[in-house]
Amino acid sequence: MCRFQRACLACVSLLFLSLSPREGSAQELFPAEEGDNVRLSTLIETPRLSVSGILILFHGADGLVKGSLINEFGLSFLDFVFDTRKERVKLLHMAKMADKWYIRKVLKRDLRTLMGLLASRCDVYKNERFDISYKFQPLMDKETDSPDGEQK
Repeated sequence: MCRFQRACLACVSLLFLSLSPREGSAQELFPAEEGDNVRLSTLIETPRLSVSGILILFHGADGLVKGSLINEFGLSFLDFVFDTRKERVKLLHMAKMADKWYIRKVLKRDLRTLMGLLASRCDVYKNERFDISYKFQPLMDKETDSPDGEQK
């Protein structure tokens, strides 16, 4: 894999780290019910590159969780759908620079694993084979000004 391809893969991976934790954050890593949504700060790291951004998950009808990864510049990097019953991921959109078959294959596998981990309240994952680390944290609410959930 060339340097550019690894960089693209790392960019996709980095968008899973949250900015600051808050009280009850373990319960807010995955949308539990239909209509729920979760916003997570995301960090994806590889040996040569790291990417950060926001992952938005929305639990829609029919057990589908829709996800979108947006980088710090506000550009959509990845859109996907996770079927909670079949535990399958379908990639809907990827940035052109990362839209390669081998990157899609690794991402689909990692996203399927990540959705299960987030549902079980785990916020860190490392793909040992490709040395990709994913880290997530819930974004802080507008009503709170401290990571421990105290009101303004």
